[in-house]
Amino acid sequence: MSKGQVLAYIEHPDIIAMQQEYQVKNDELVFLKQDFERKQTLYDKGVSSGKEFQMAQSKYRSTTSSINGLRSQLRLLGLNPDKVAKGQIYSAVPITTPISGYVDEVMISLGDYVAQQSKMFSISDNSKIYISFKVFENDVKQIKKGQKIYFSIASRPDELLNATVRSVGKTFNTEPKAVEVLADIENKNKELLPGMYVQGRIVQGERKGFAVPEAAIIKDGEQSSIFILDEDGKEEDKVRFKMIPVTVGITDLGFVELTLPAEFPKDAKVVVKGAYKLSSEMVKGELEHGH
Repeated sequence: MSKGQVLAYIEHPDIIAMQQEYQVKNDELVFLKQDFERKQTLYDKGVSSGKEFQMAQSKYRSTTSSINGLRSQLRLLGLNPDKVAKGQIYSAVPITTPISGYVDEVMISLGDYVAQQSKMFSISDNSKIYISFKVFENDVKQIKKGQKIYFSIASRPDELLNATVRSVGKTFNTEPKAVEVLADIENKNKELLPGMYVQGRIVQGERKGFAVPEAAIIKDGEQSSIFILDEDGKEEDKVRFKMIPVTVGITDLGFVELTLPAEFPKDAKVVVKGAYKLSSEMVKGELEHGH
């Protein structure tokens, strides 16, 4: 829903009575103003008594104050005071949404009586939501405002989204014993919803490295290797691959950090799918060649 869109209409005799009172007061004000100005002129000329002038002045100012109050009340109800003053009477008052967003809950039905403090609708603006993280005691000292956070959601575990630390709590929660950290996020496509669980990674520092999907790693005991396209051994109708030993580092989101040998070609093409199948075929070929 867009800001200002009508959600419902309310009706009550008091709303009509307020408009009628506003019209009557406006009509009275015309006479009271003329009477005040006339008696002020007579008083200035010494013809009229000061008491008559003061009474006319008091009635004029009192009615003006009442009209201003009624005008403000009509505006709060979403009614146009100028149109009411010209004779228009609204039988119903529109209830409009103060923000753009989605209606989470409707708490009224057609014909319900609505008291002044009654809740009628619950609206959420999902474009401006935040994340609440629980950070354990040992890690709190490493968190500061403005720090970058990467997080993922259950429906898209392999995709990292961005957030920025807004505030770090000053007290520990008991269950679990952790500090609450709030982070602002961009939710332009509004796919993130309140109540979703997320898994976050707070960035302490960044460095560039070489990483491949976990499926690209071949393990043989403690030795890890990857396959790359063998450009030197390329033949016209055949594609050859070369196995390269590597040292594995951090594993996250399905990717593995690698330390490569010094002679590793910069433009090498790494096999990221079917590496184990390729390894099996190579072993099979060697066994057949041995026979």
